[in-house]
Amino acid sequence: MKKLKYGLIILFWILVLGILFSGYYHKRINNLDTVKELDINSELVQDLYETIVPNNNSYILSQLYSNAELTNEYKLNVAIMNYVKKNPTSDPSADNVINYLSADDVLDSAKEIFGDDVSLINQSFMFNINHDYCGYNYNEEKNRYEPFEGCGDMMGKYFYRKLLNAKEQGNQIILQEQSFYVYENLGTDEIYIYDNYDQDKMLDFVQSKDTAISGVNENDYIDKGSIYEYIFQKENDRYIFKELKKVE
Repeated sequence: MKKLKYGLIILFWILVLGILFSGYYHKRINNLDTVKELDINSELVQDLYETIVPNNNSYILSQLYSNAELTNEYKLNVAIMNYVKKNPTSDPSADNVINYLSADDVLDSAKEIFGDDVSLINQSFMFNINHDYCGYNYNEEKNRYEPFEGCGDMMGKYFYRKLLNAKEQGNQIILQEQSFYVYENLGTDEIYIYDNYDQDKMLDFVQSKDTAISGVNENDYIDKGSIYEYIFQKENDRYIFKELKKVE
């Protein structure tokens, strides 16, 4: 009789644990599989996208599209752009502009974008994507970044980009973009149009003095460009950038 009683108790707890595990597993699967389409023009989507690709500076974008791991220079540029956006007095066009940035503030800005464990090395760099400035010199003694002028963009390259869609899946937001790359052979009239920066496929070749790389008709090629996914993951009530991957 005791054996039967103990057997029933064990069976009862096995059933309880099975139900609890089944509910947890079902909930977890549903959370992973649930996909919510997002408006690409929403403030959240645009803010995430513009943080990672603030403008079409080809020198900086080439580091985004061509590297499996983001370069230190790219992370510094994006961190500074993010900081300036949130602190208008750091904008070079502001009336009461502050002509330097604390390295600690730049690091905090990078953590907002890439996560608290971001690896960032202080360094001087050129071709900053912040308008009106060529780059920043790092002043080690004062632990701050001091801007300088005079570079402009890197000529001979241009990226055309179009945001296709956005979705929320589990704890991630995924933005899908289609883009193509234009390269000008400097000193000639030759313009090469590729499906991506890696030049996997040539879409067209143009030889004309009347065509500039920034004047190529986007509608003629954008649908033939490569498709990328920007993956953001929610951590500590904010979305941080995890990776960019080419899917087509």
